[in-house]
Amino acid sequence: MEKKRTDTNLLSIKELRKWFGGLMAVNRISFDVKHGEIVALIGPNGAGKTTIFNLITGFHPIDDGEIRFNEKRIDGLNPHKIVQEGIVRTFQNLQVFNHMSVLENVKVGLHLQGHSGMITSALRMPSARQEEREFHQKALHYLEQVGLVERANDLARNLPFGQQRLLEIARALAVQPQLLLLDEPAAGLTVPETNNLDELICRLQENGLTILLVEHDMGLVMGIADRVVVLHYGTKIAEGTPEEVQSNSEVIRAYLGEDWQQEQWSEWQPSTPEPNTEVGNA
Repeated sequence: MEKKRTDTNLLSIKELRKWFGGLMAVNRISFDVKHGEIVALIGPNGAGKTTIFNLITGFHPIDDGEIRFNEKRIDGLNPHKIVQEGIVRTFQNLQVFNHMSVLENVKVGLHLQGHSGMITSALRMPSARQEEREFHQKALHYLEQVGLVERANDLARNLPFGQQRLLEIARALAVQPQLLLLDEPAAGLTVPETNNLDELICRLQENGLTILLVEHDMGLVMGIADRVVVLHYGTKIAEGTPEEVQSNSEVIRAYLGEDWQQEQWSEWQPSTPEPNTEVGNA
């Protein structure tokens, strides 16, 4: 299926900067994400990738620069307002609700879109019951998209690790985002699970979703990304198509050494520890 891309920007990041104490974690980063694209942020741990996600989604305030979404400034908004604008993310660390069913986890995302108030829901008014029936069907739809519909009634904690990753994506999709931020979705996955993730991300793009991806699996990144942004110690050192980035001499020097061969990209792993700026588990 032909990719649904346009030449207009959905997300624009300009001269973004962030300090943590005396550490410059993000140093004048600029890049755009166009409607319908898959853009990957890559670089070793400590490069600033997750920090950029935290800045986009309002978990950290920016120190300088600007973030625009649909041409509107969103830096300064709190996280739930940014979700309402149409940006949803997953996390490096699993954020599933272990004591809830798989179906209930997805309904959490749907309830963010609900219209029934607390009193209406508590009294089980007809409108609330109708909305709950709609949520049930929609939740099953999103579980079917990620291949988990047969496990809808299982407790989330009983899913294998790779399926919990997929559950996070299903819950994010339930919020109906325009832009989905995936933070290392292939971390800890087996090769077959990574292949399934590859296919899922491509299907989501074919359905019109725009995706910004942080990932260390270079085989996955180079296979699905339209463009790649390379970070090194908080600075952007390269941006382009996967082919352009793979042949960039600065990227080769920074990461791979002069004897690098193109097929070695899929084997590259980061080695520098990254400061923990992650948001805590649910």
